[in-house]
Amino acid sequence: SISVADDLDYEVCKDFFLKVEAVDGGTPPLKSSTIISIDVMDVNDNAPYFSEEIYNVLVSEDTASGETIIR
Repeated sequence: SISVADDLDYEVCKDFFLKVEAVDGGTPPLKSSTIISIDVMDVNDNAPYFSEEIYNVLVSEDTASGETIIR
């Protein structure tokens, strides 16, 4: 199991590479290793910015869903 001690931030580091090695207790000890690649996904962690406190917009009742109504 792999866990992180703190949040990962895409803007700071986009990926990590970990070398994991396992060793048994035998004689002679046997071991194996592998590299694990972890890709950090970006999320929108920035609050929206509005230049005005209040906007007044008239929207027609036949405006299609997803259509831009103000810029």
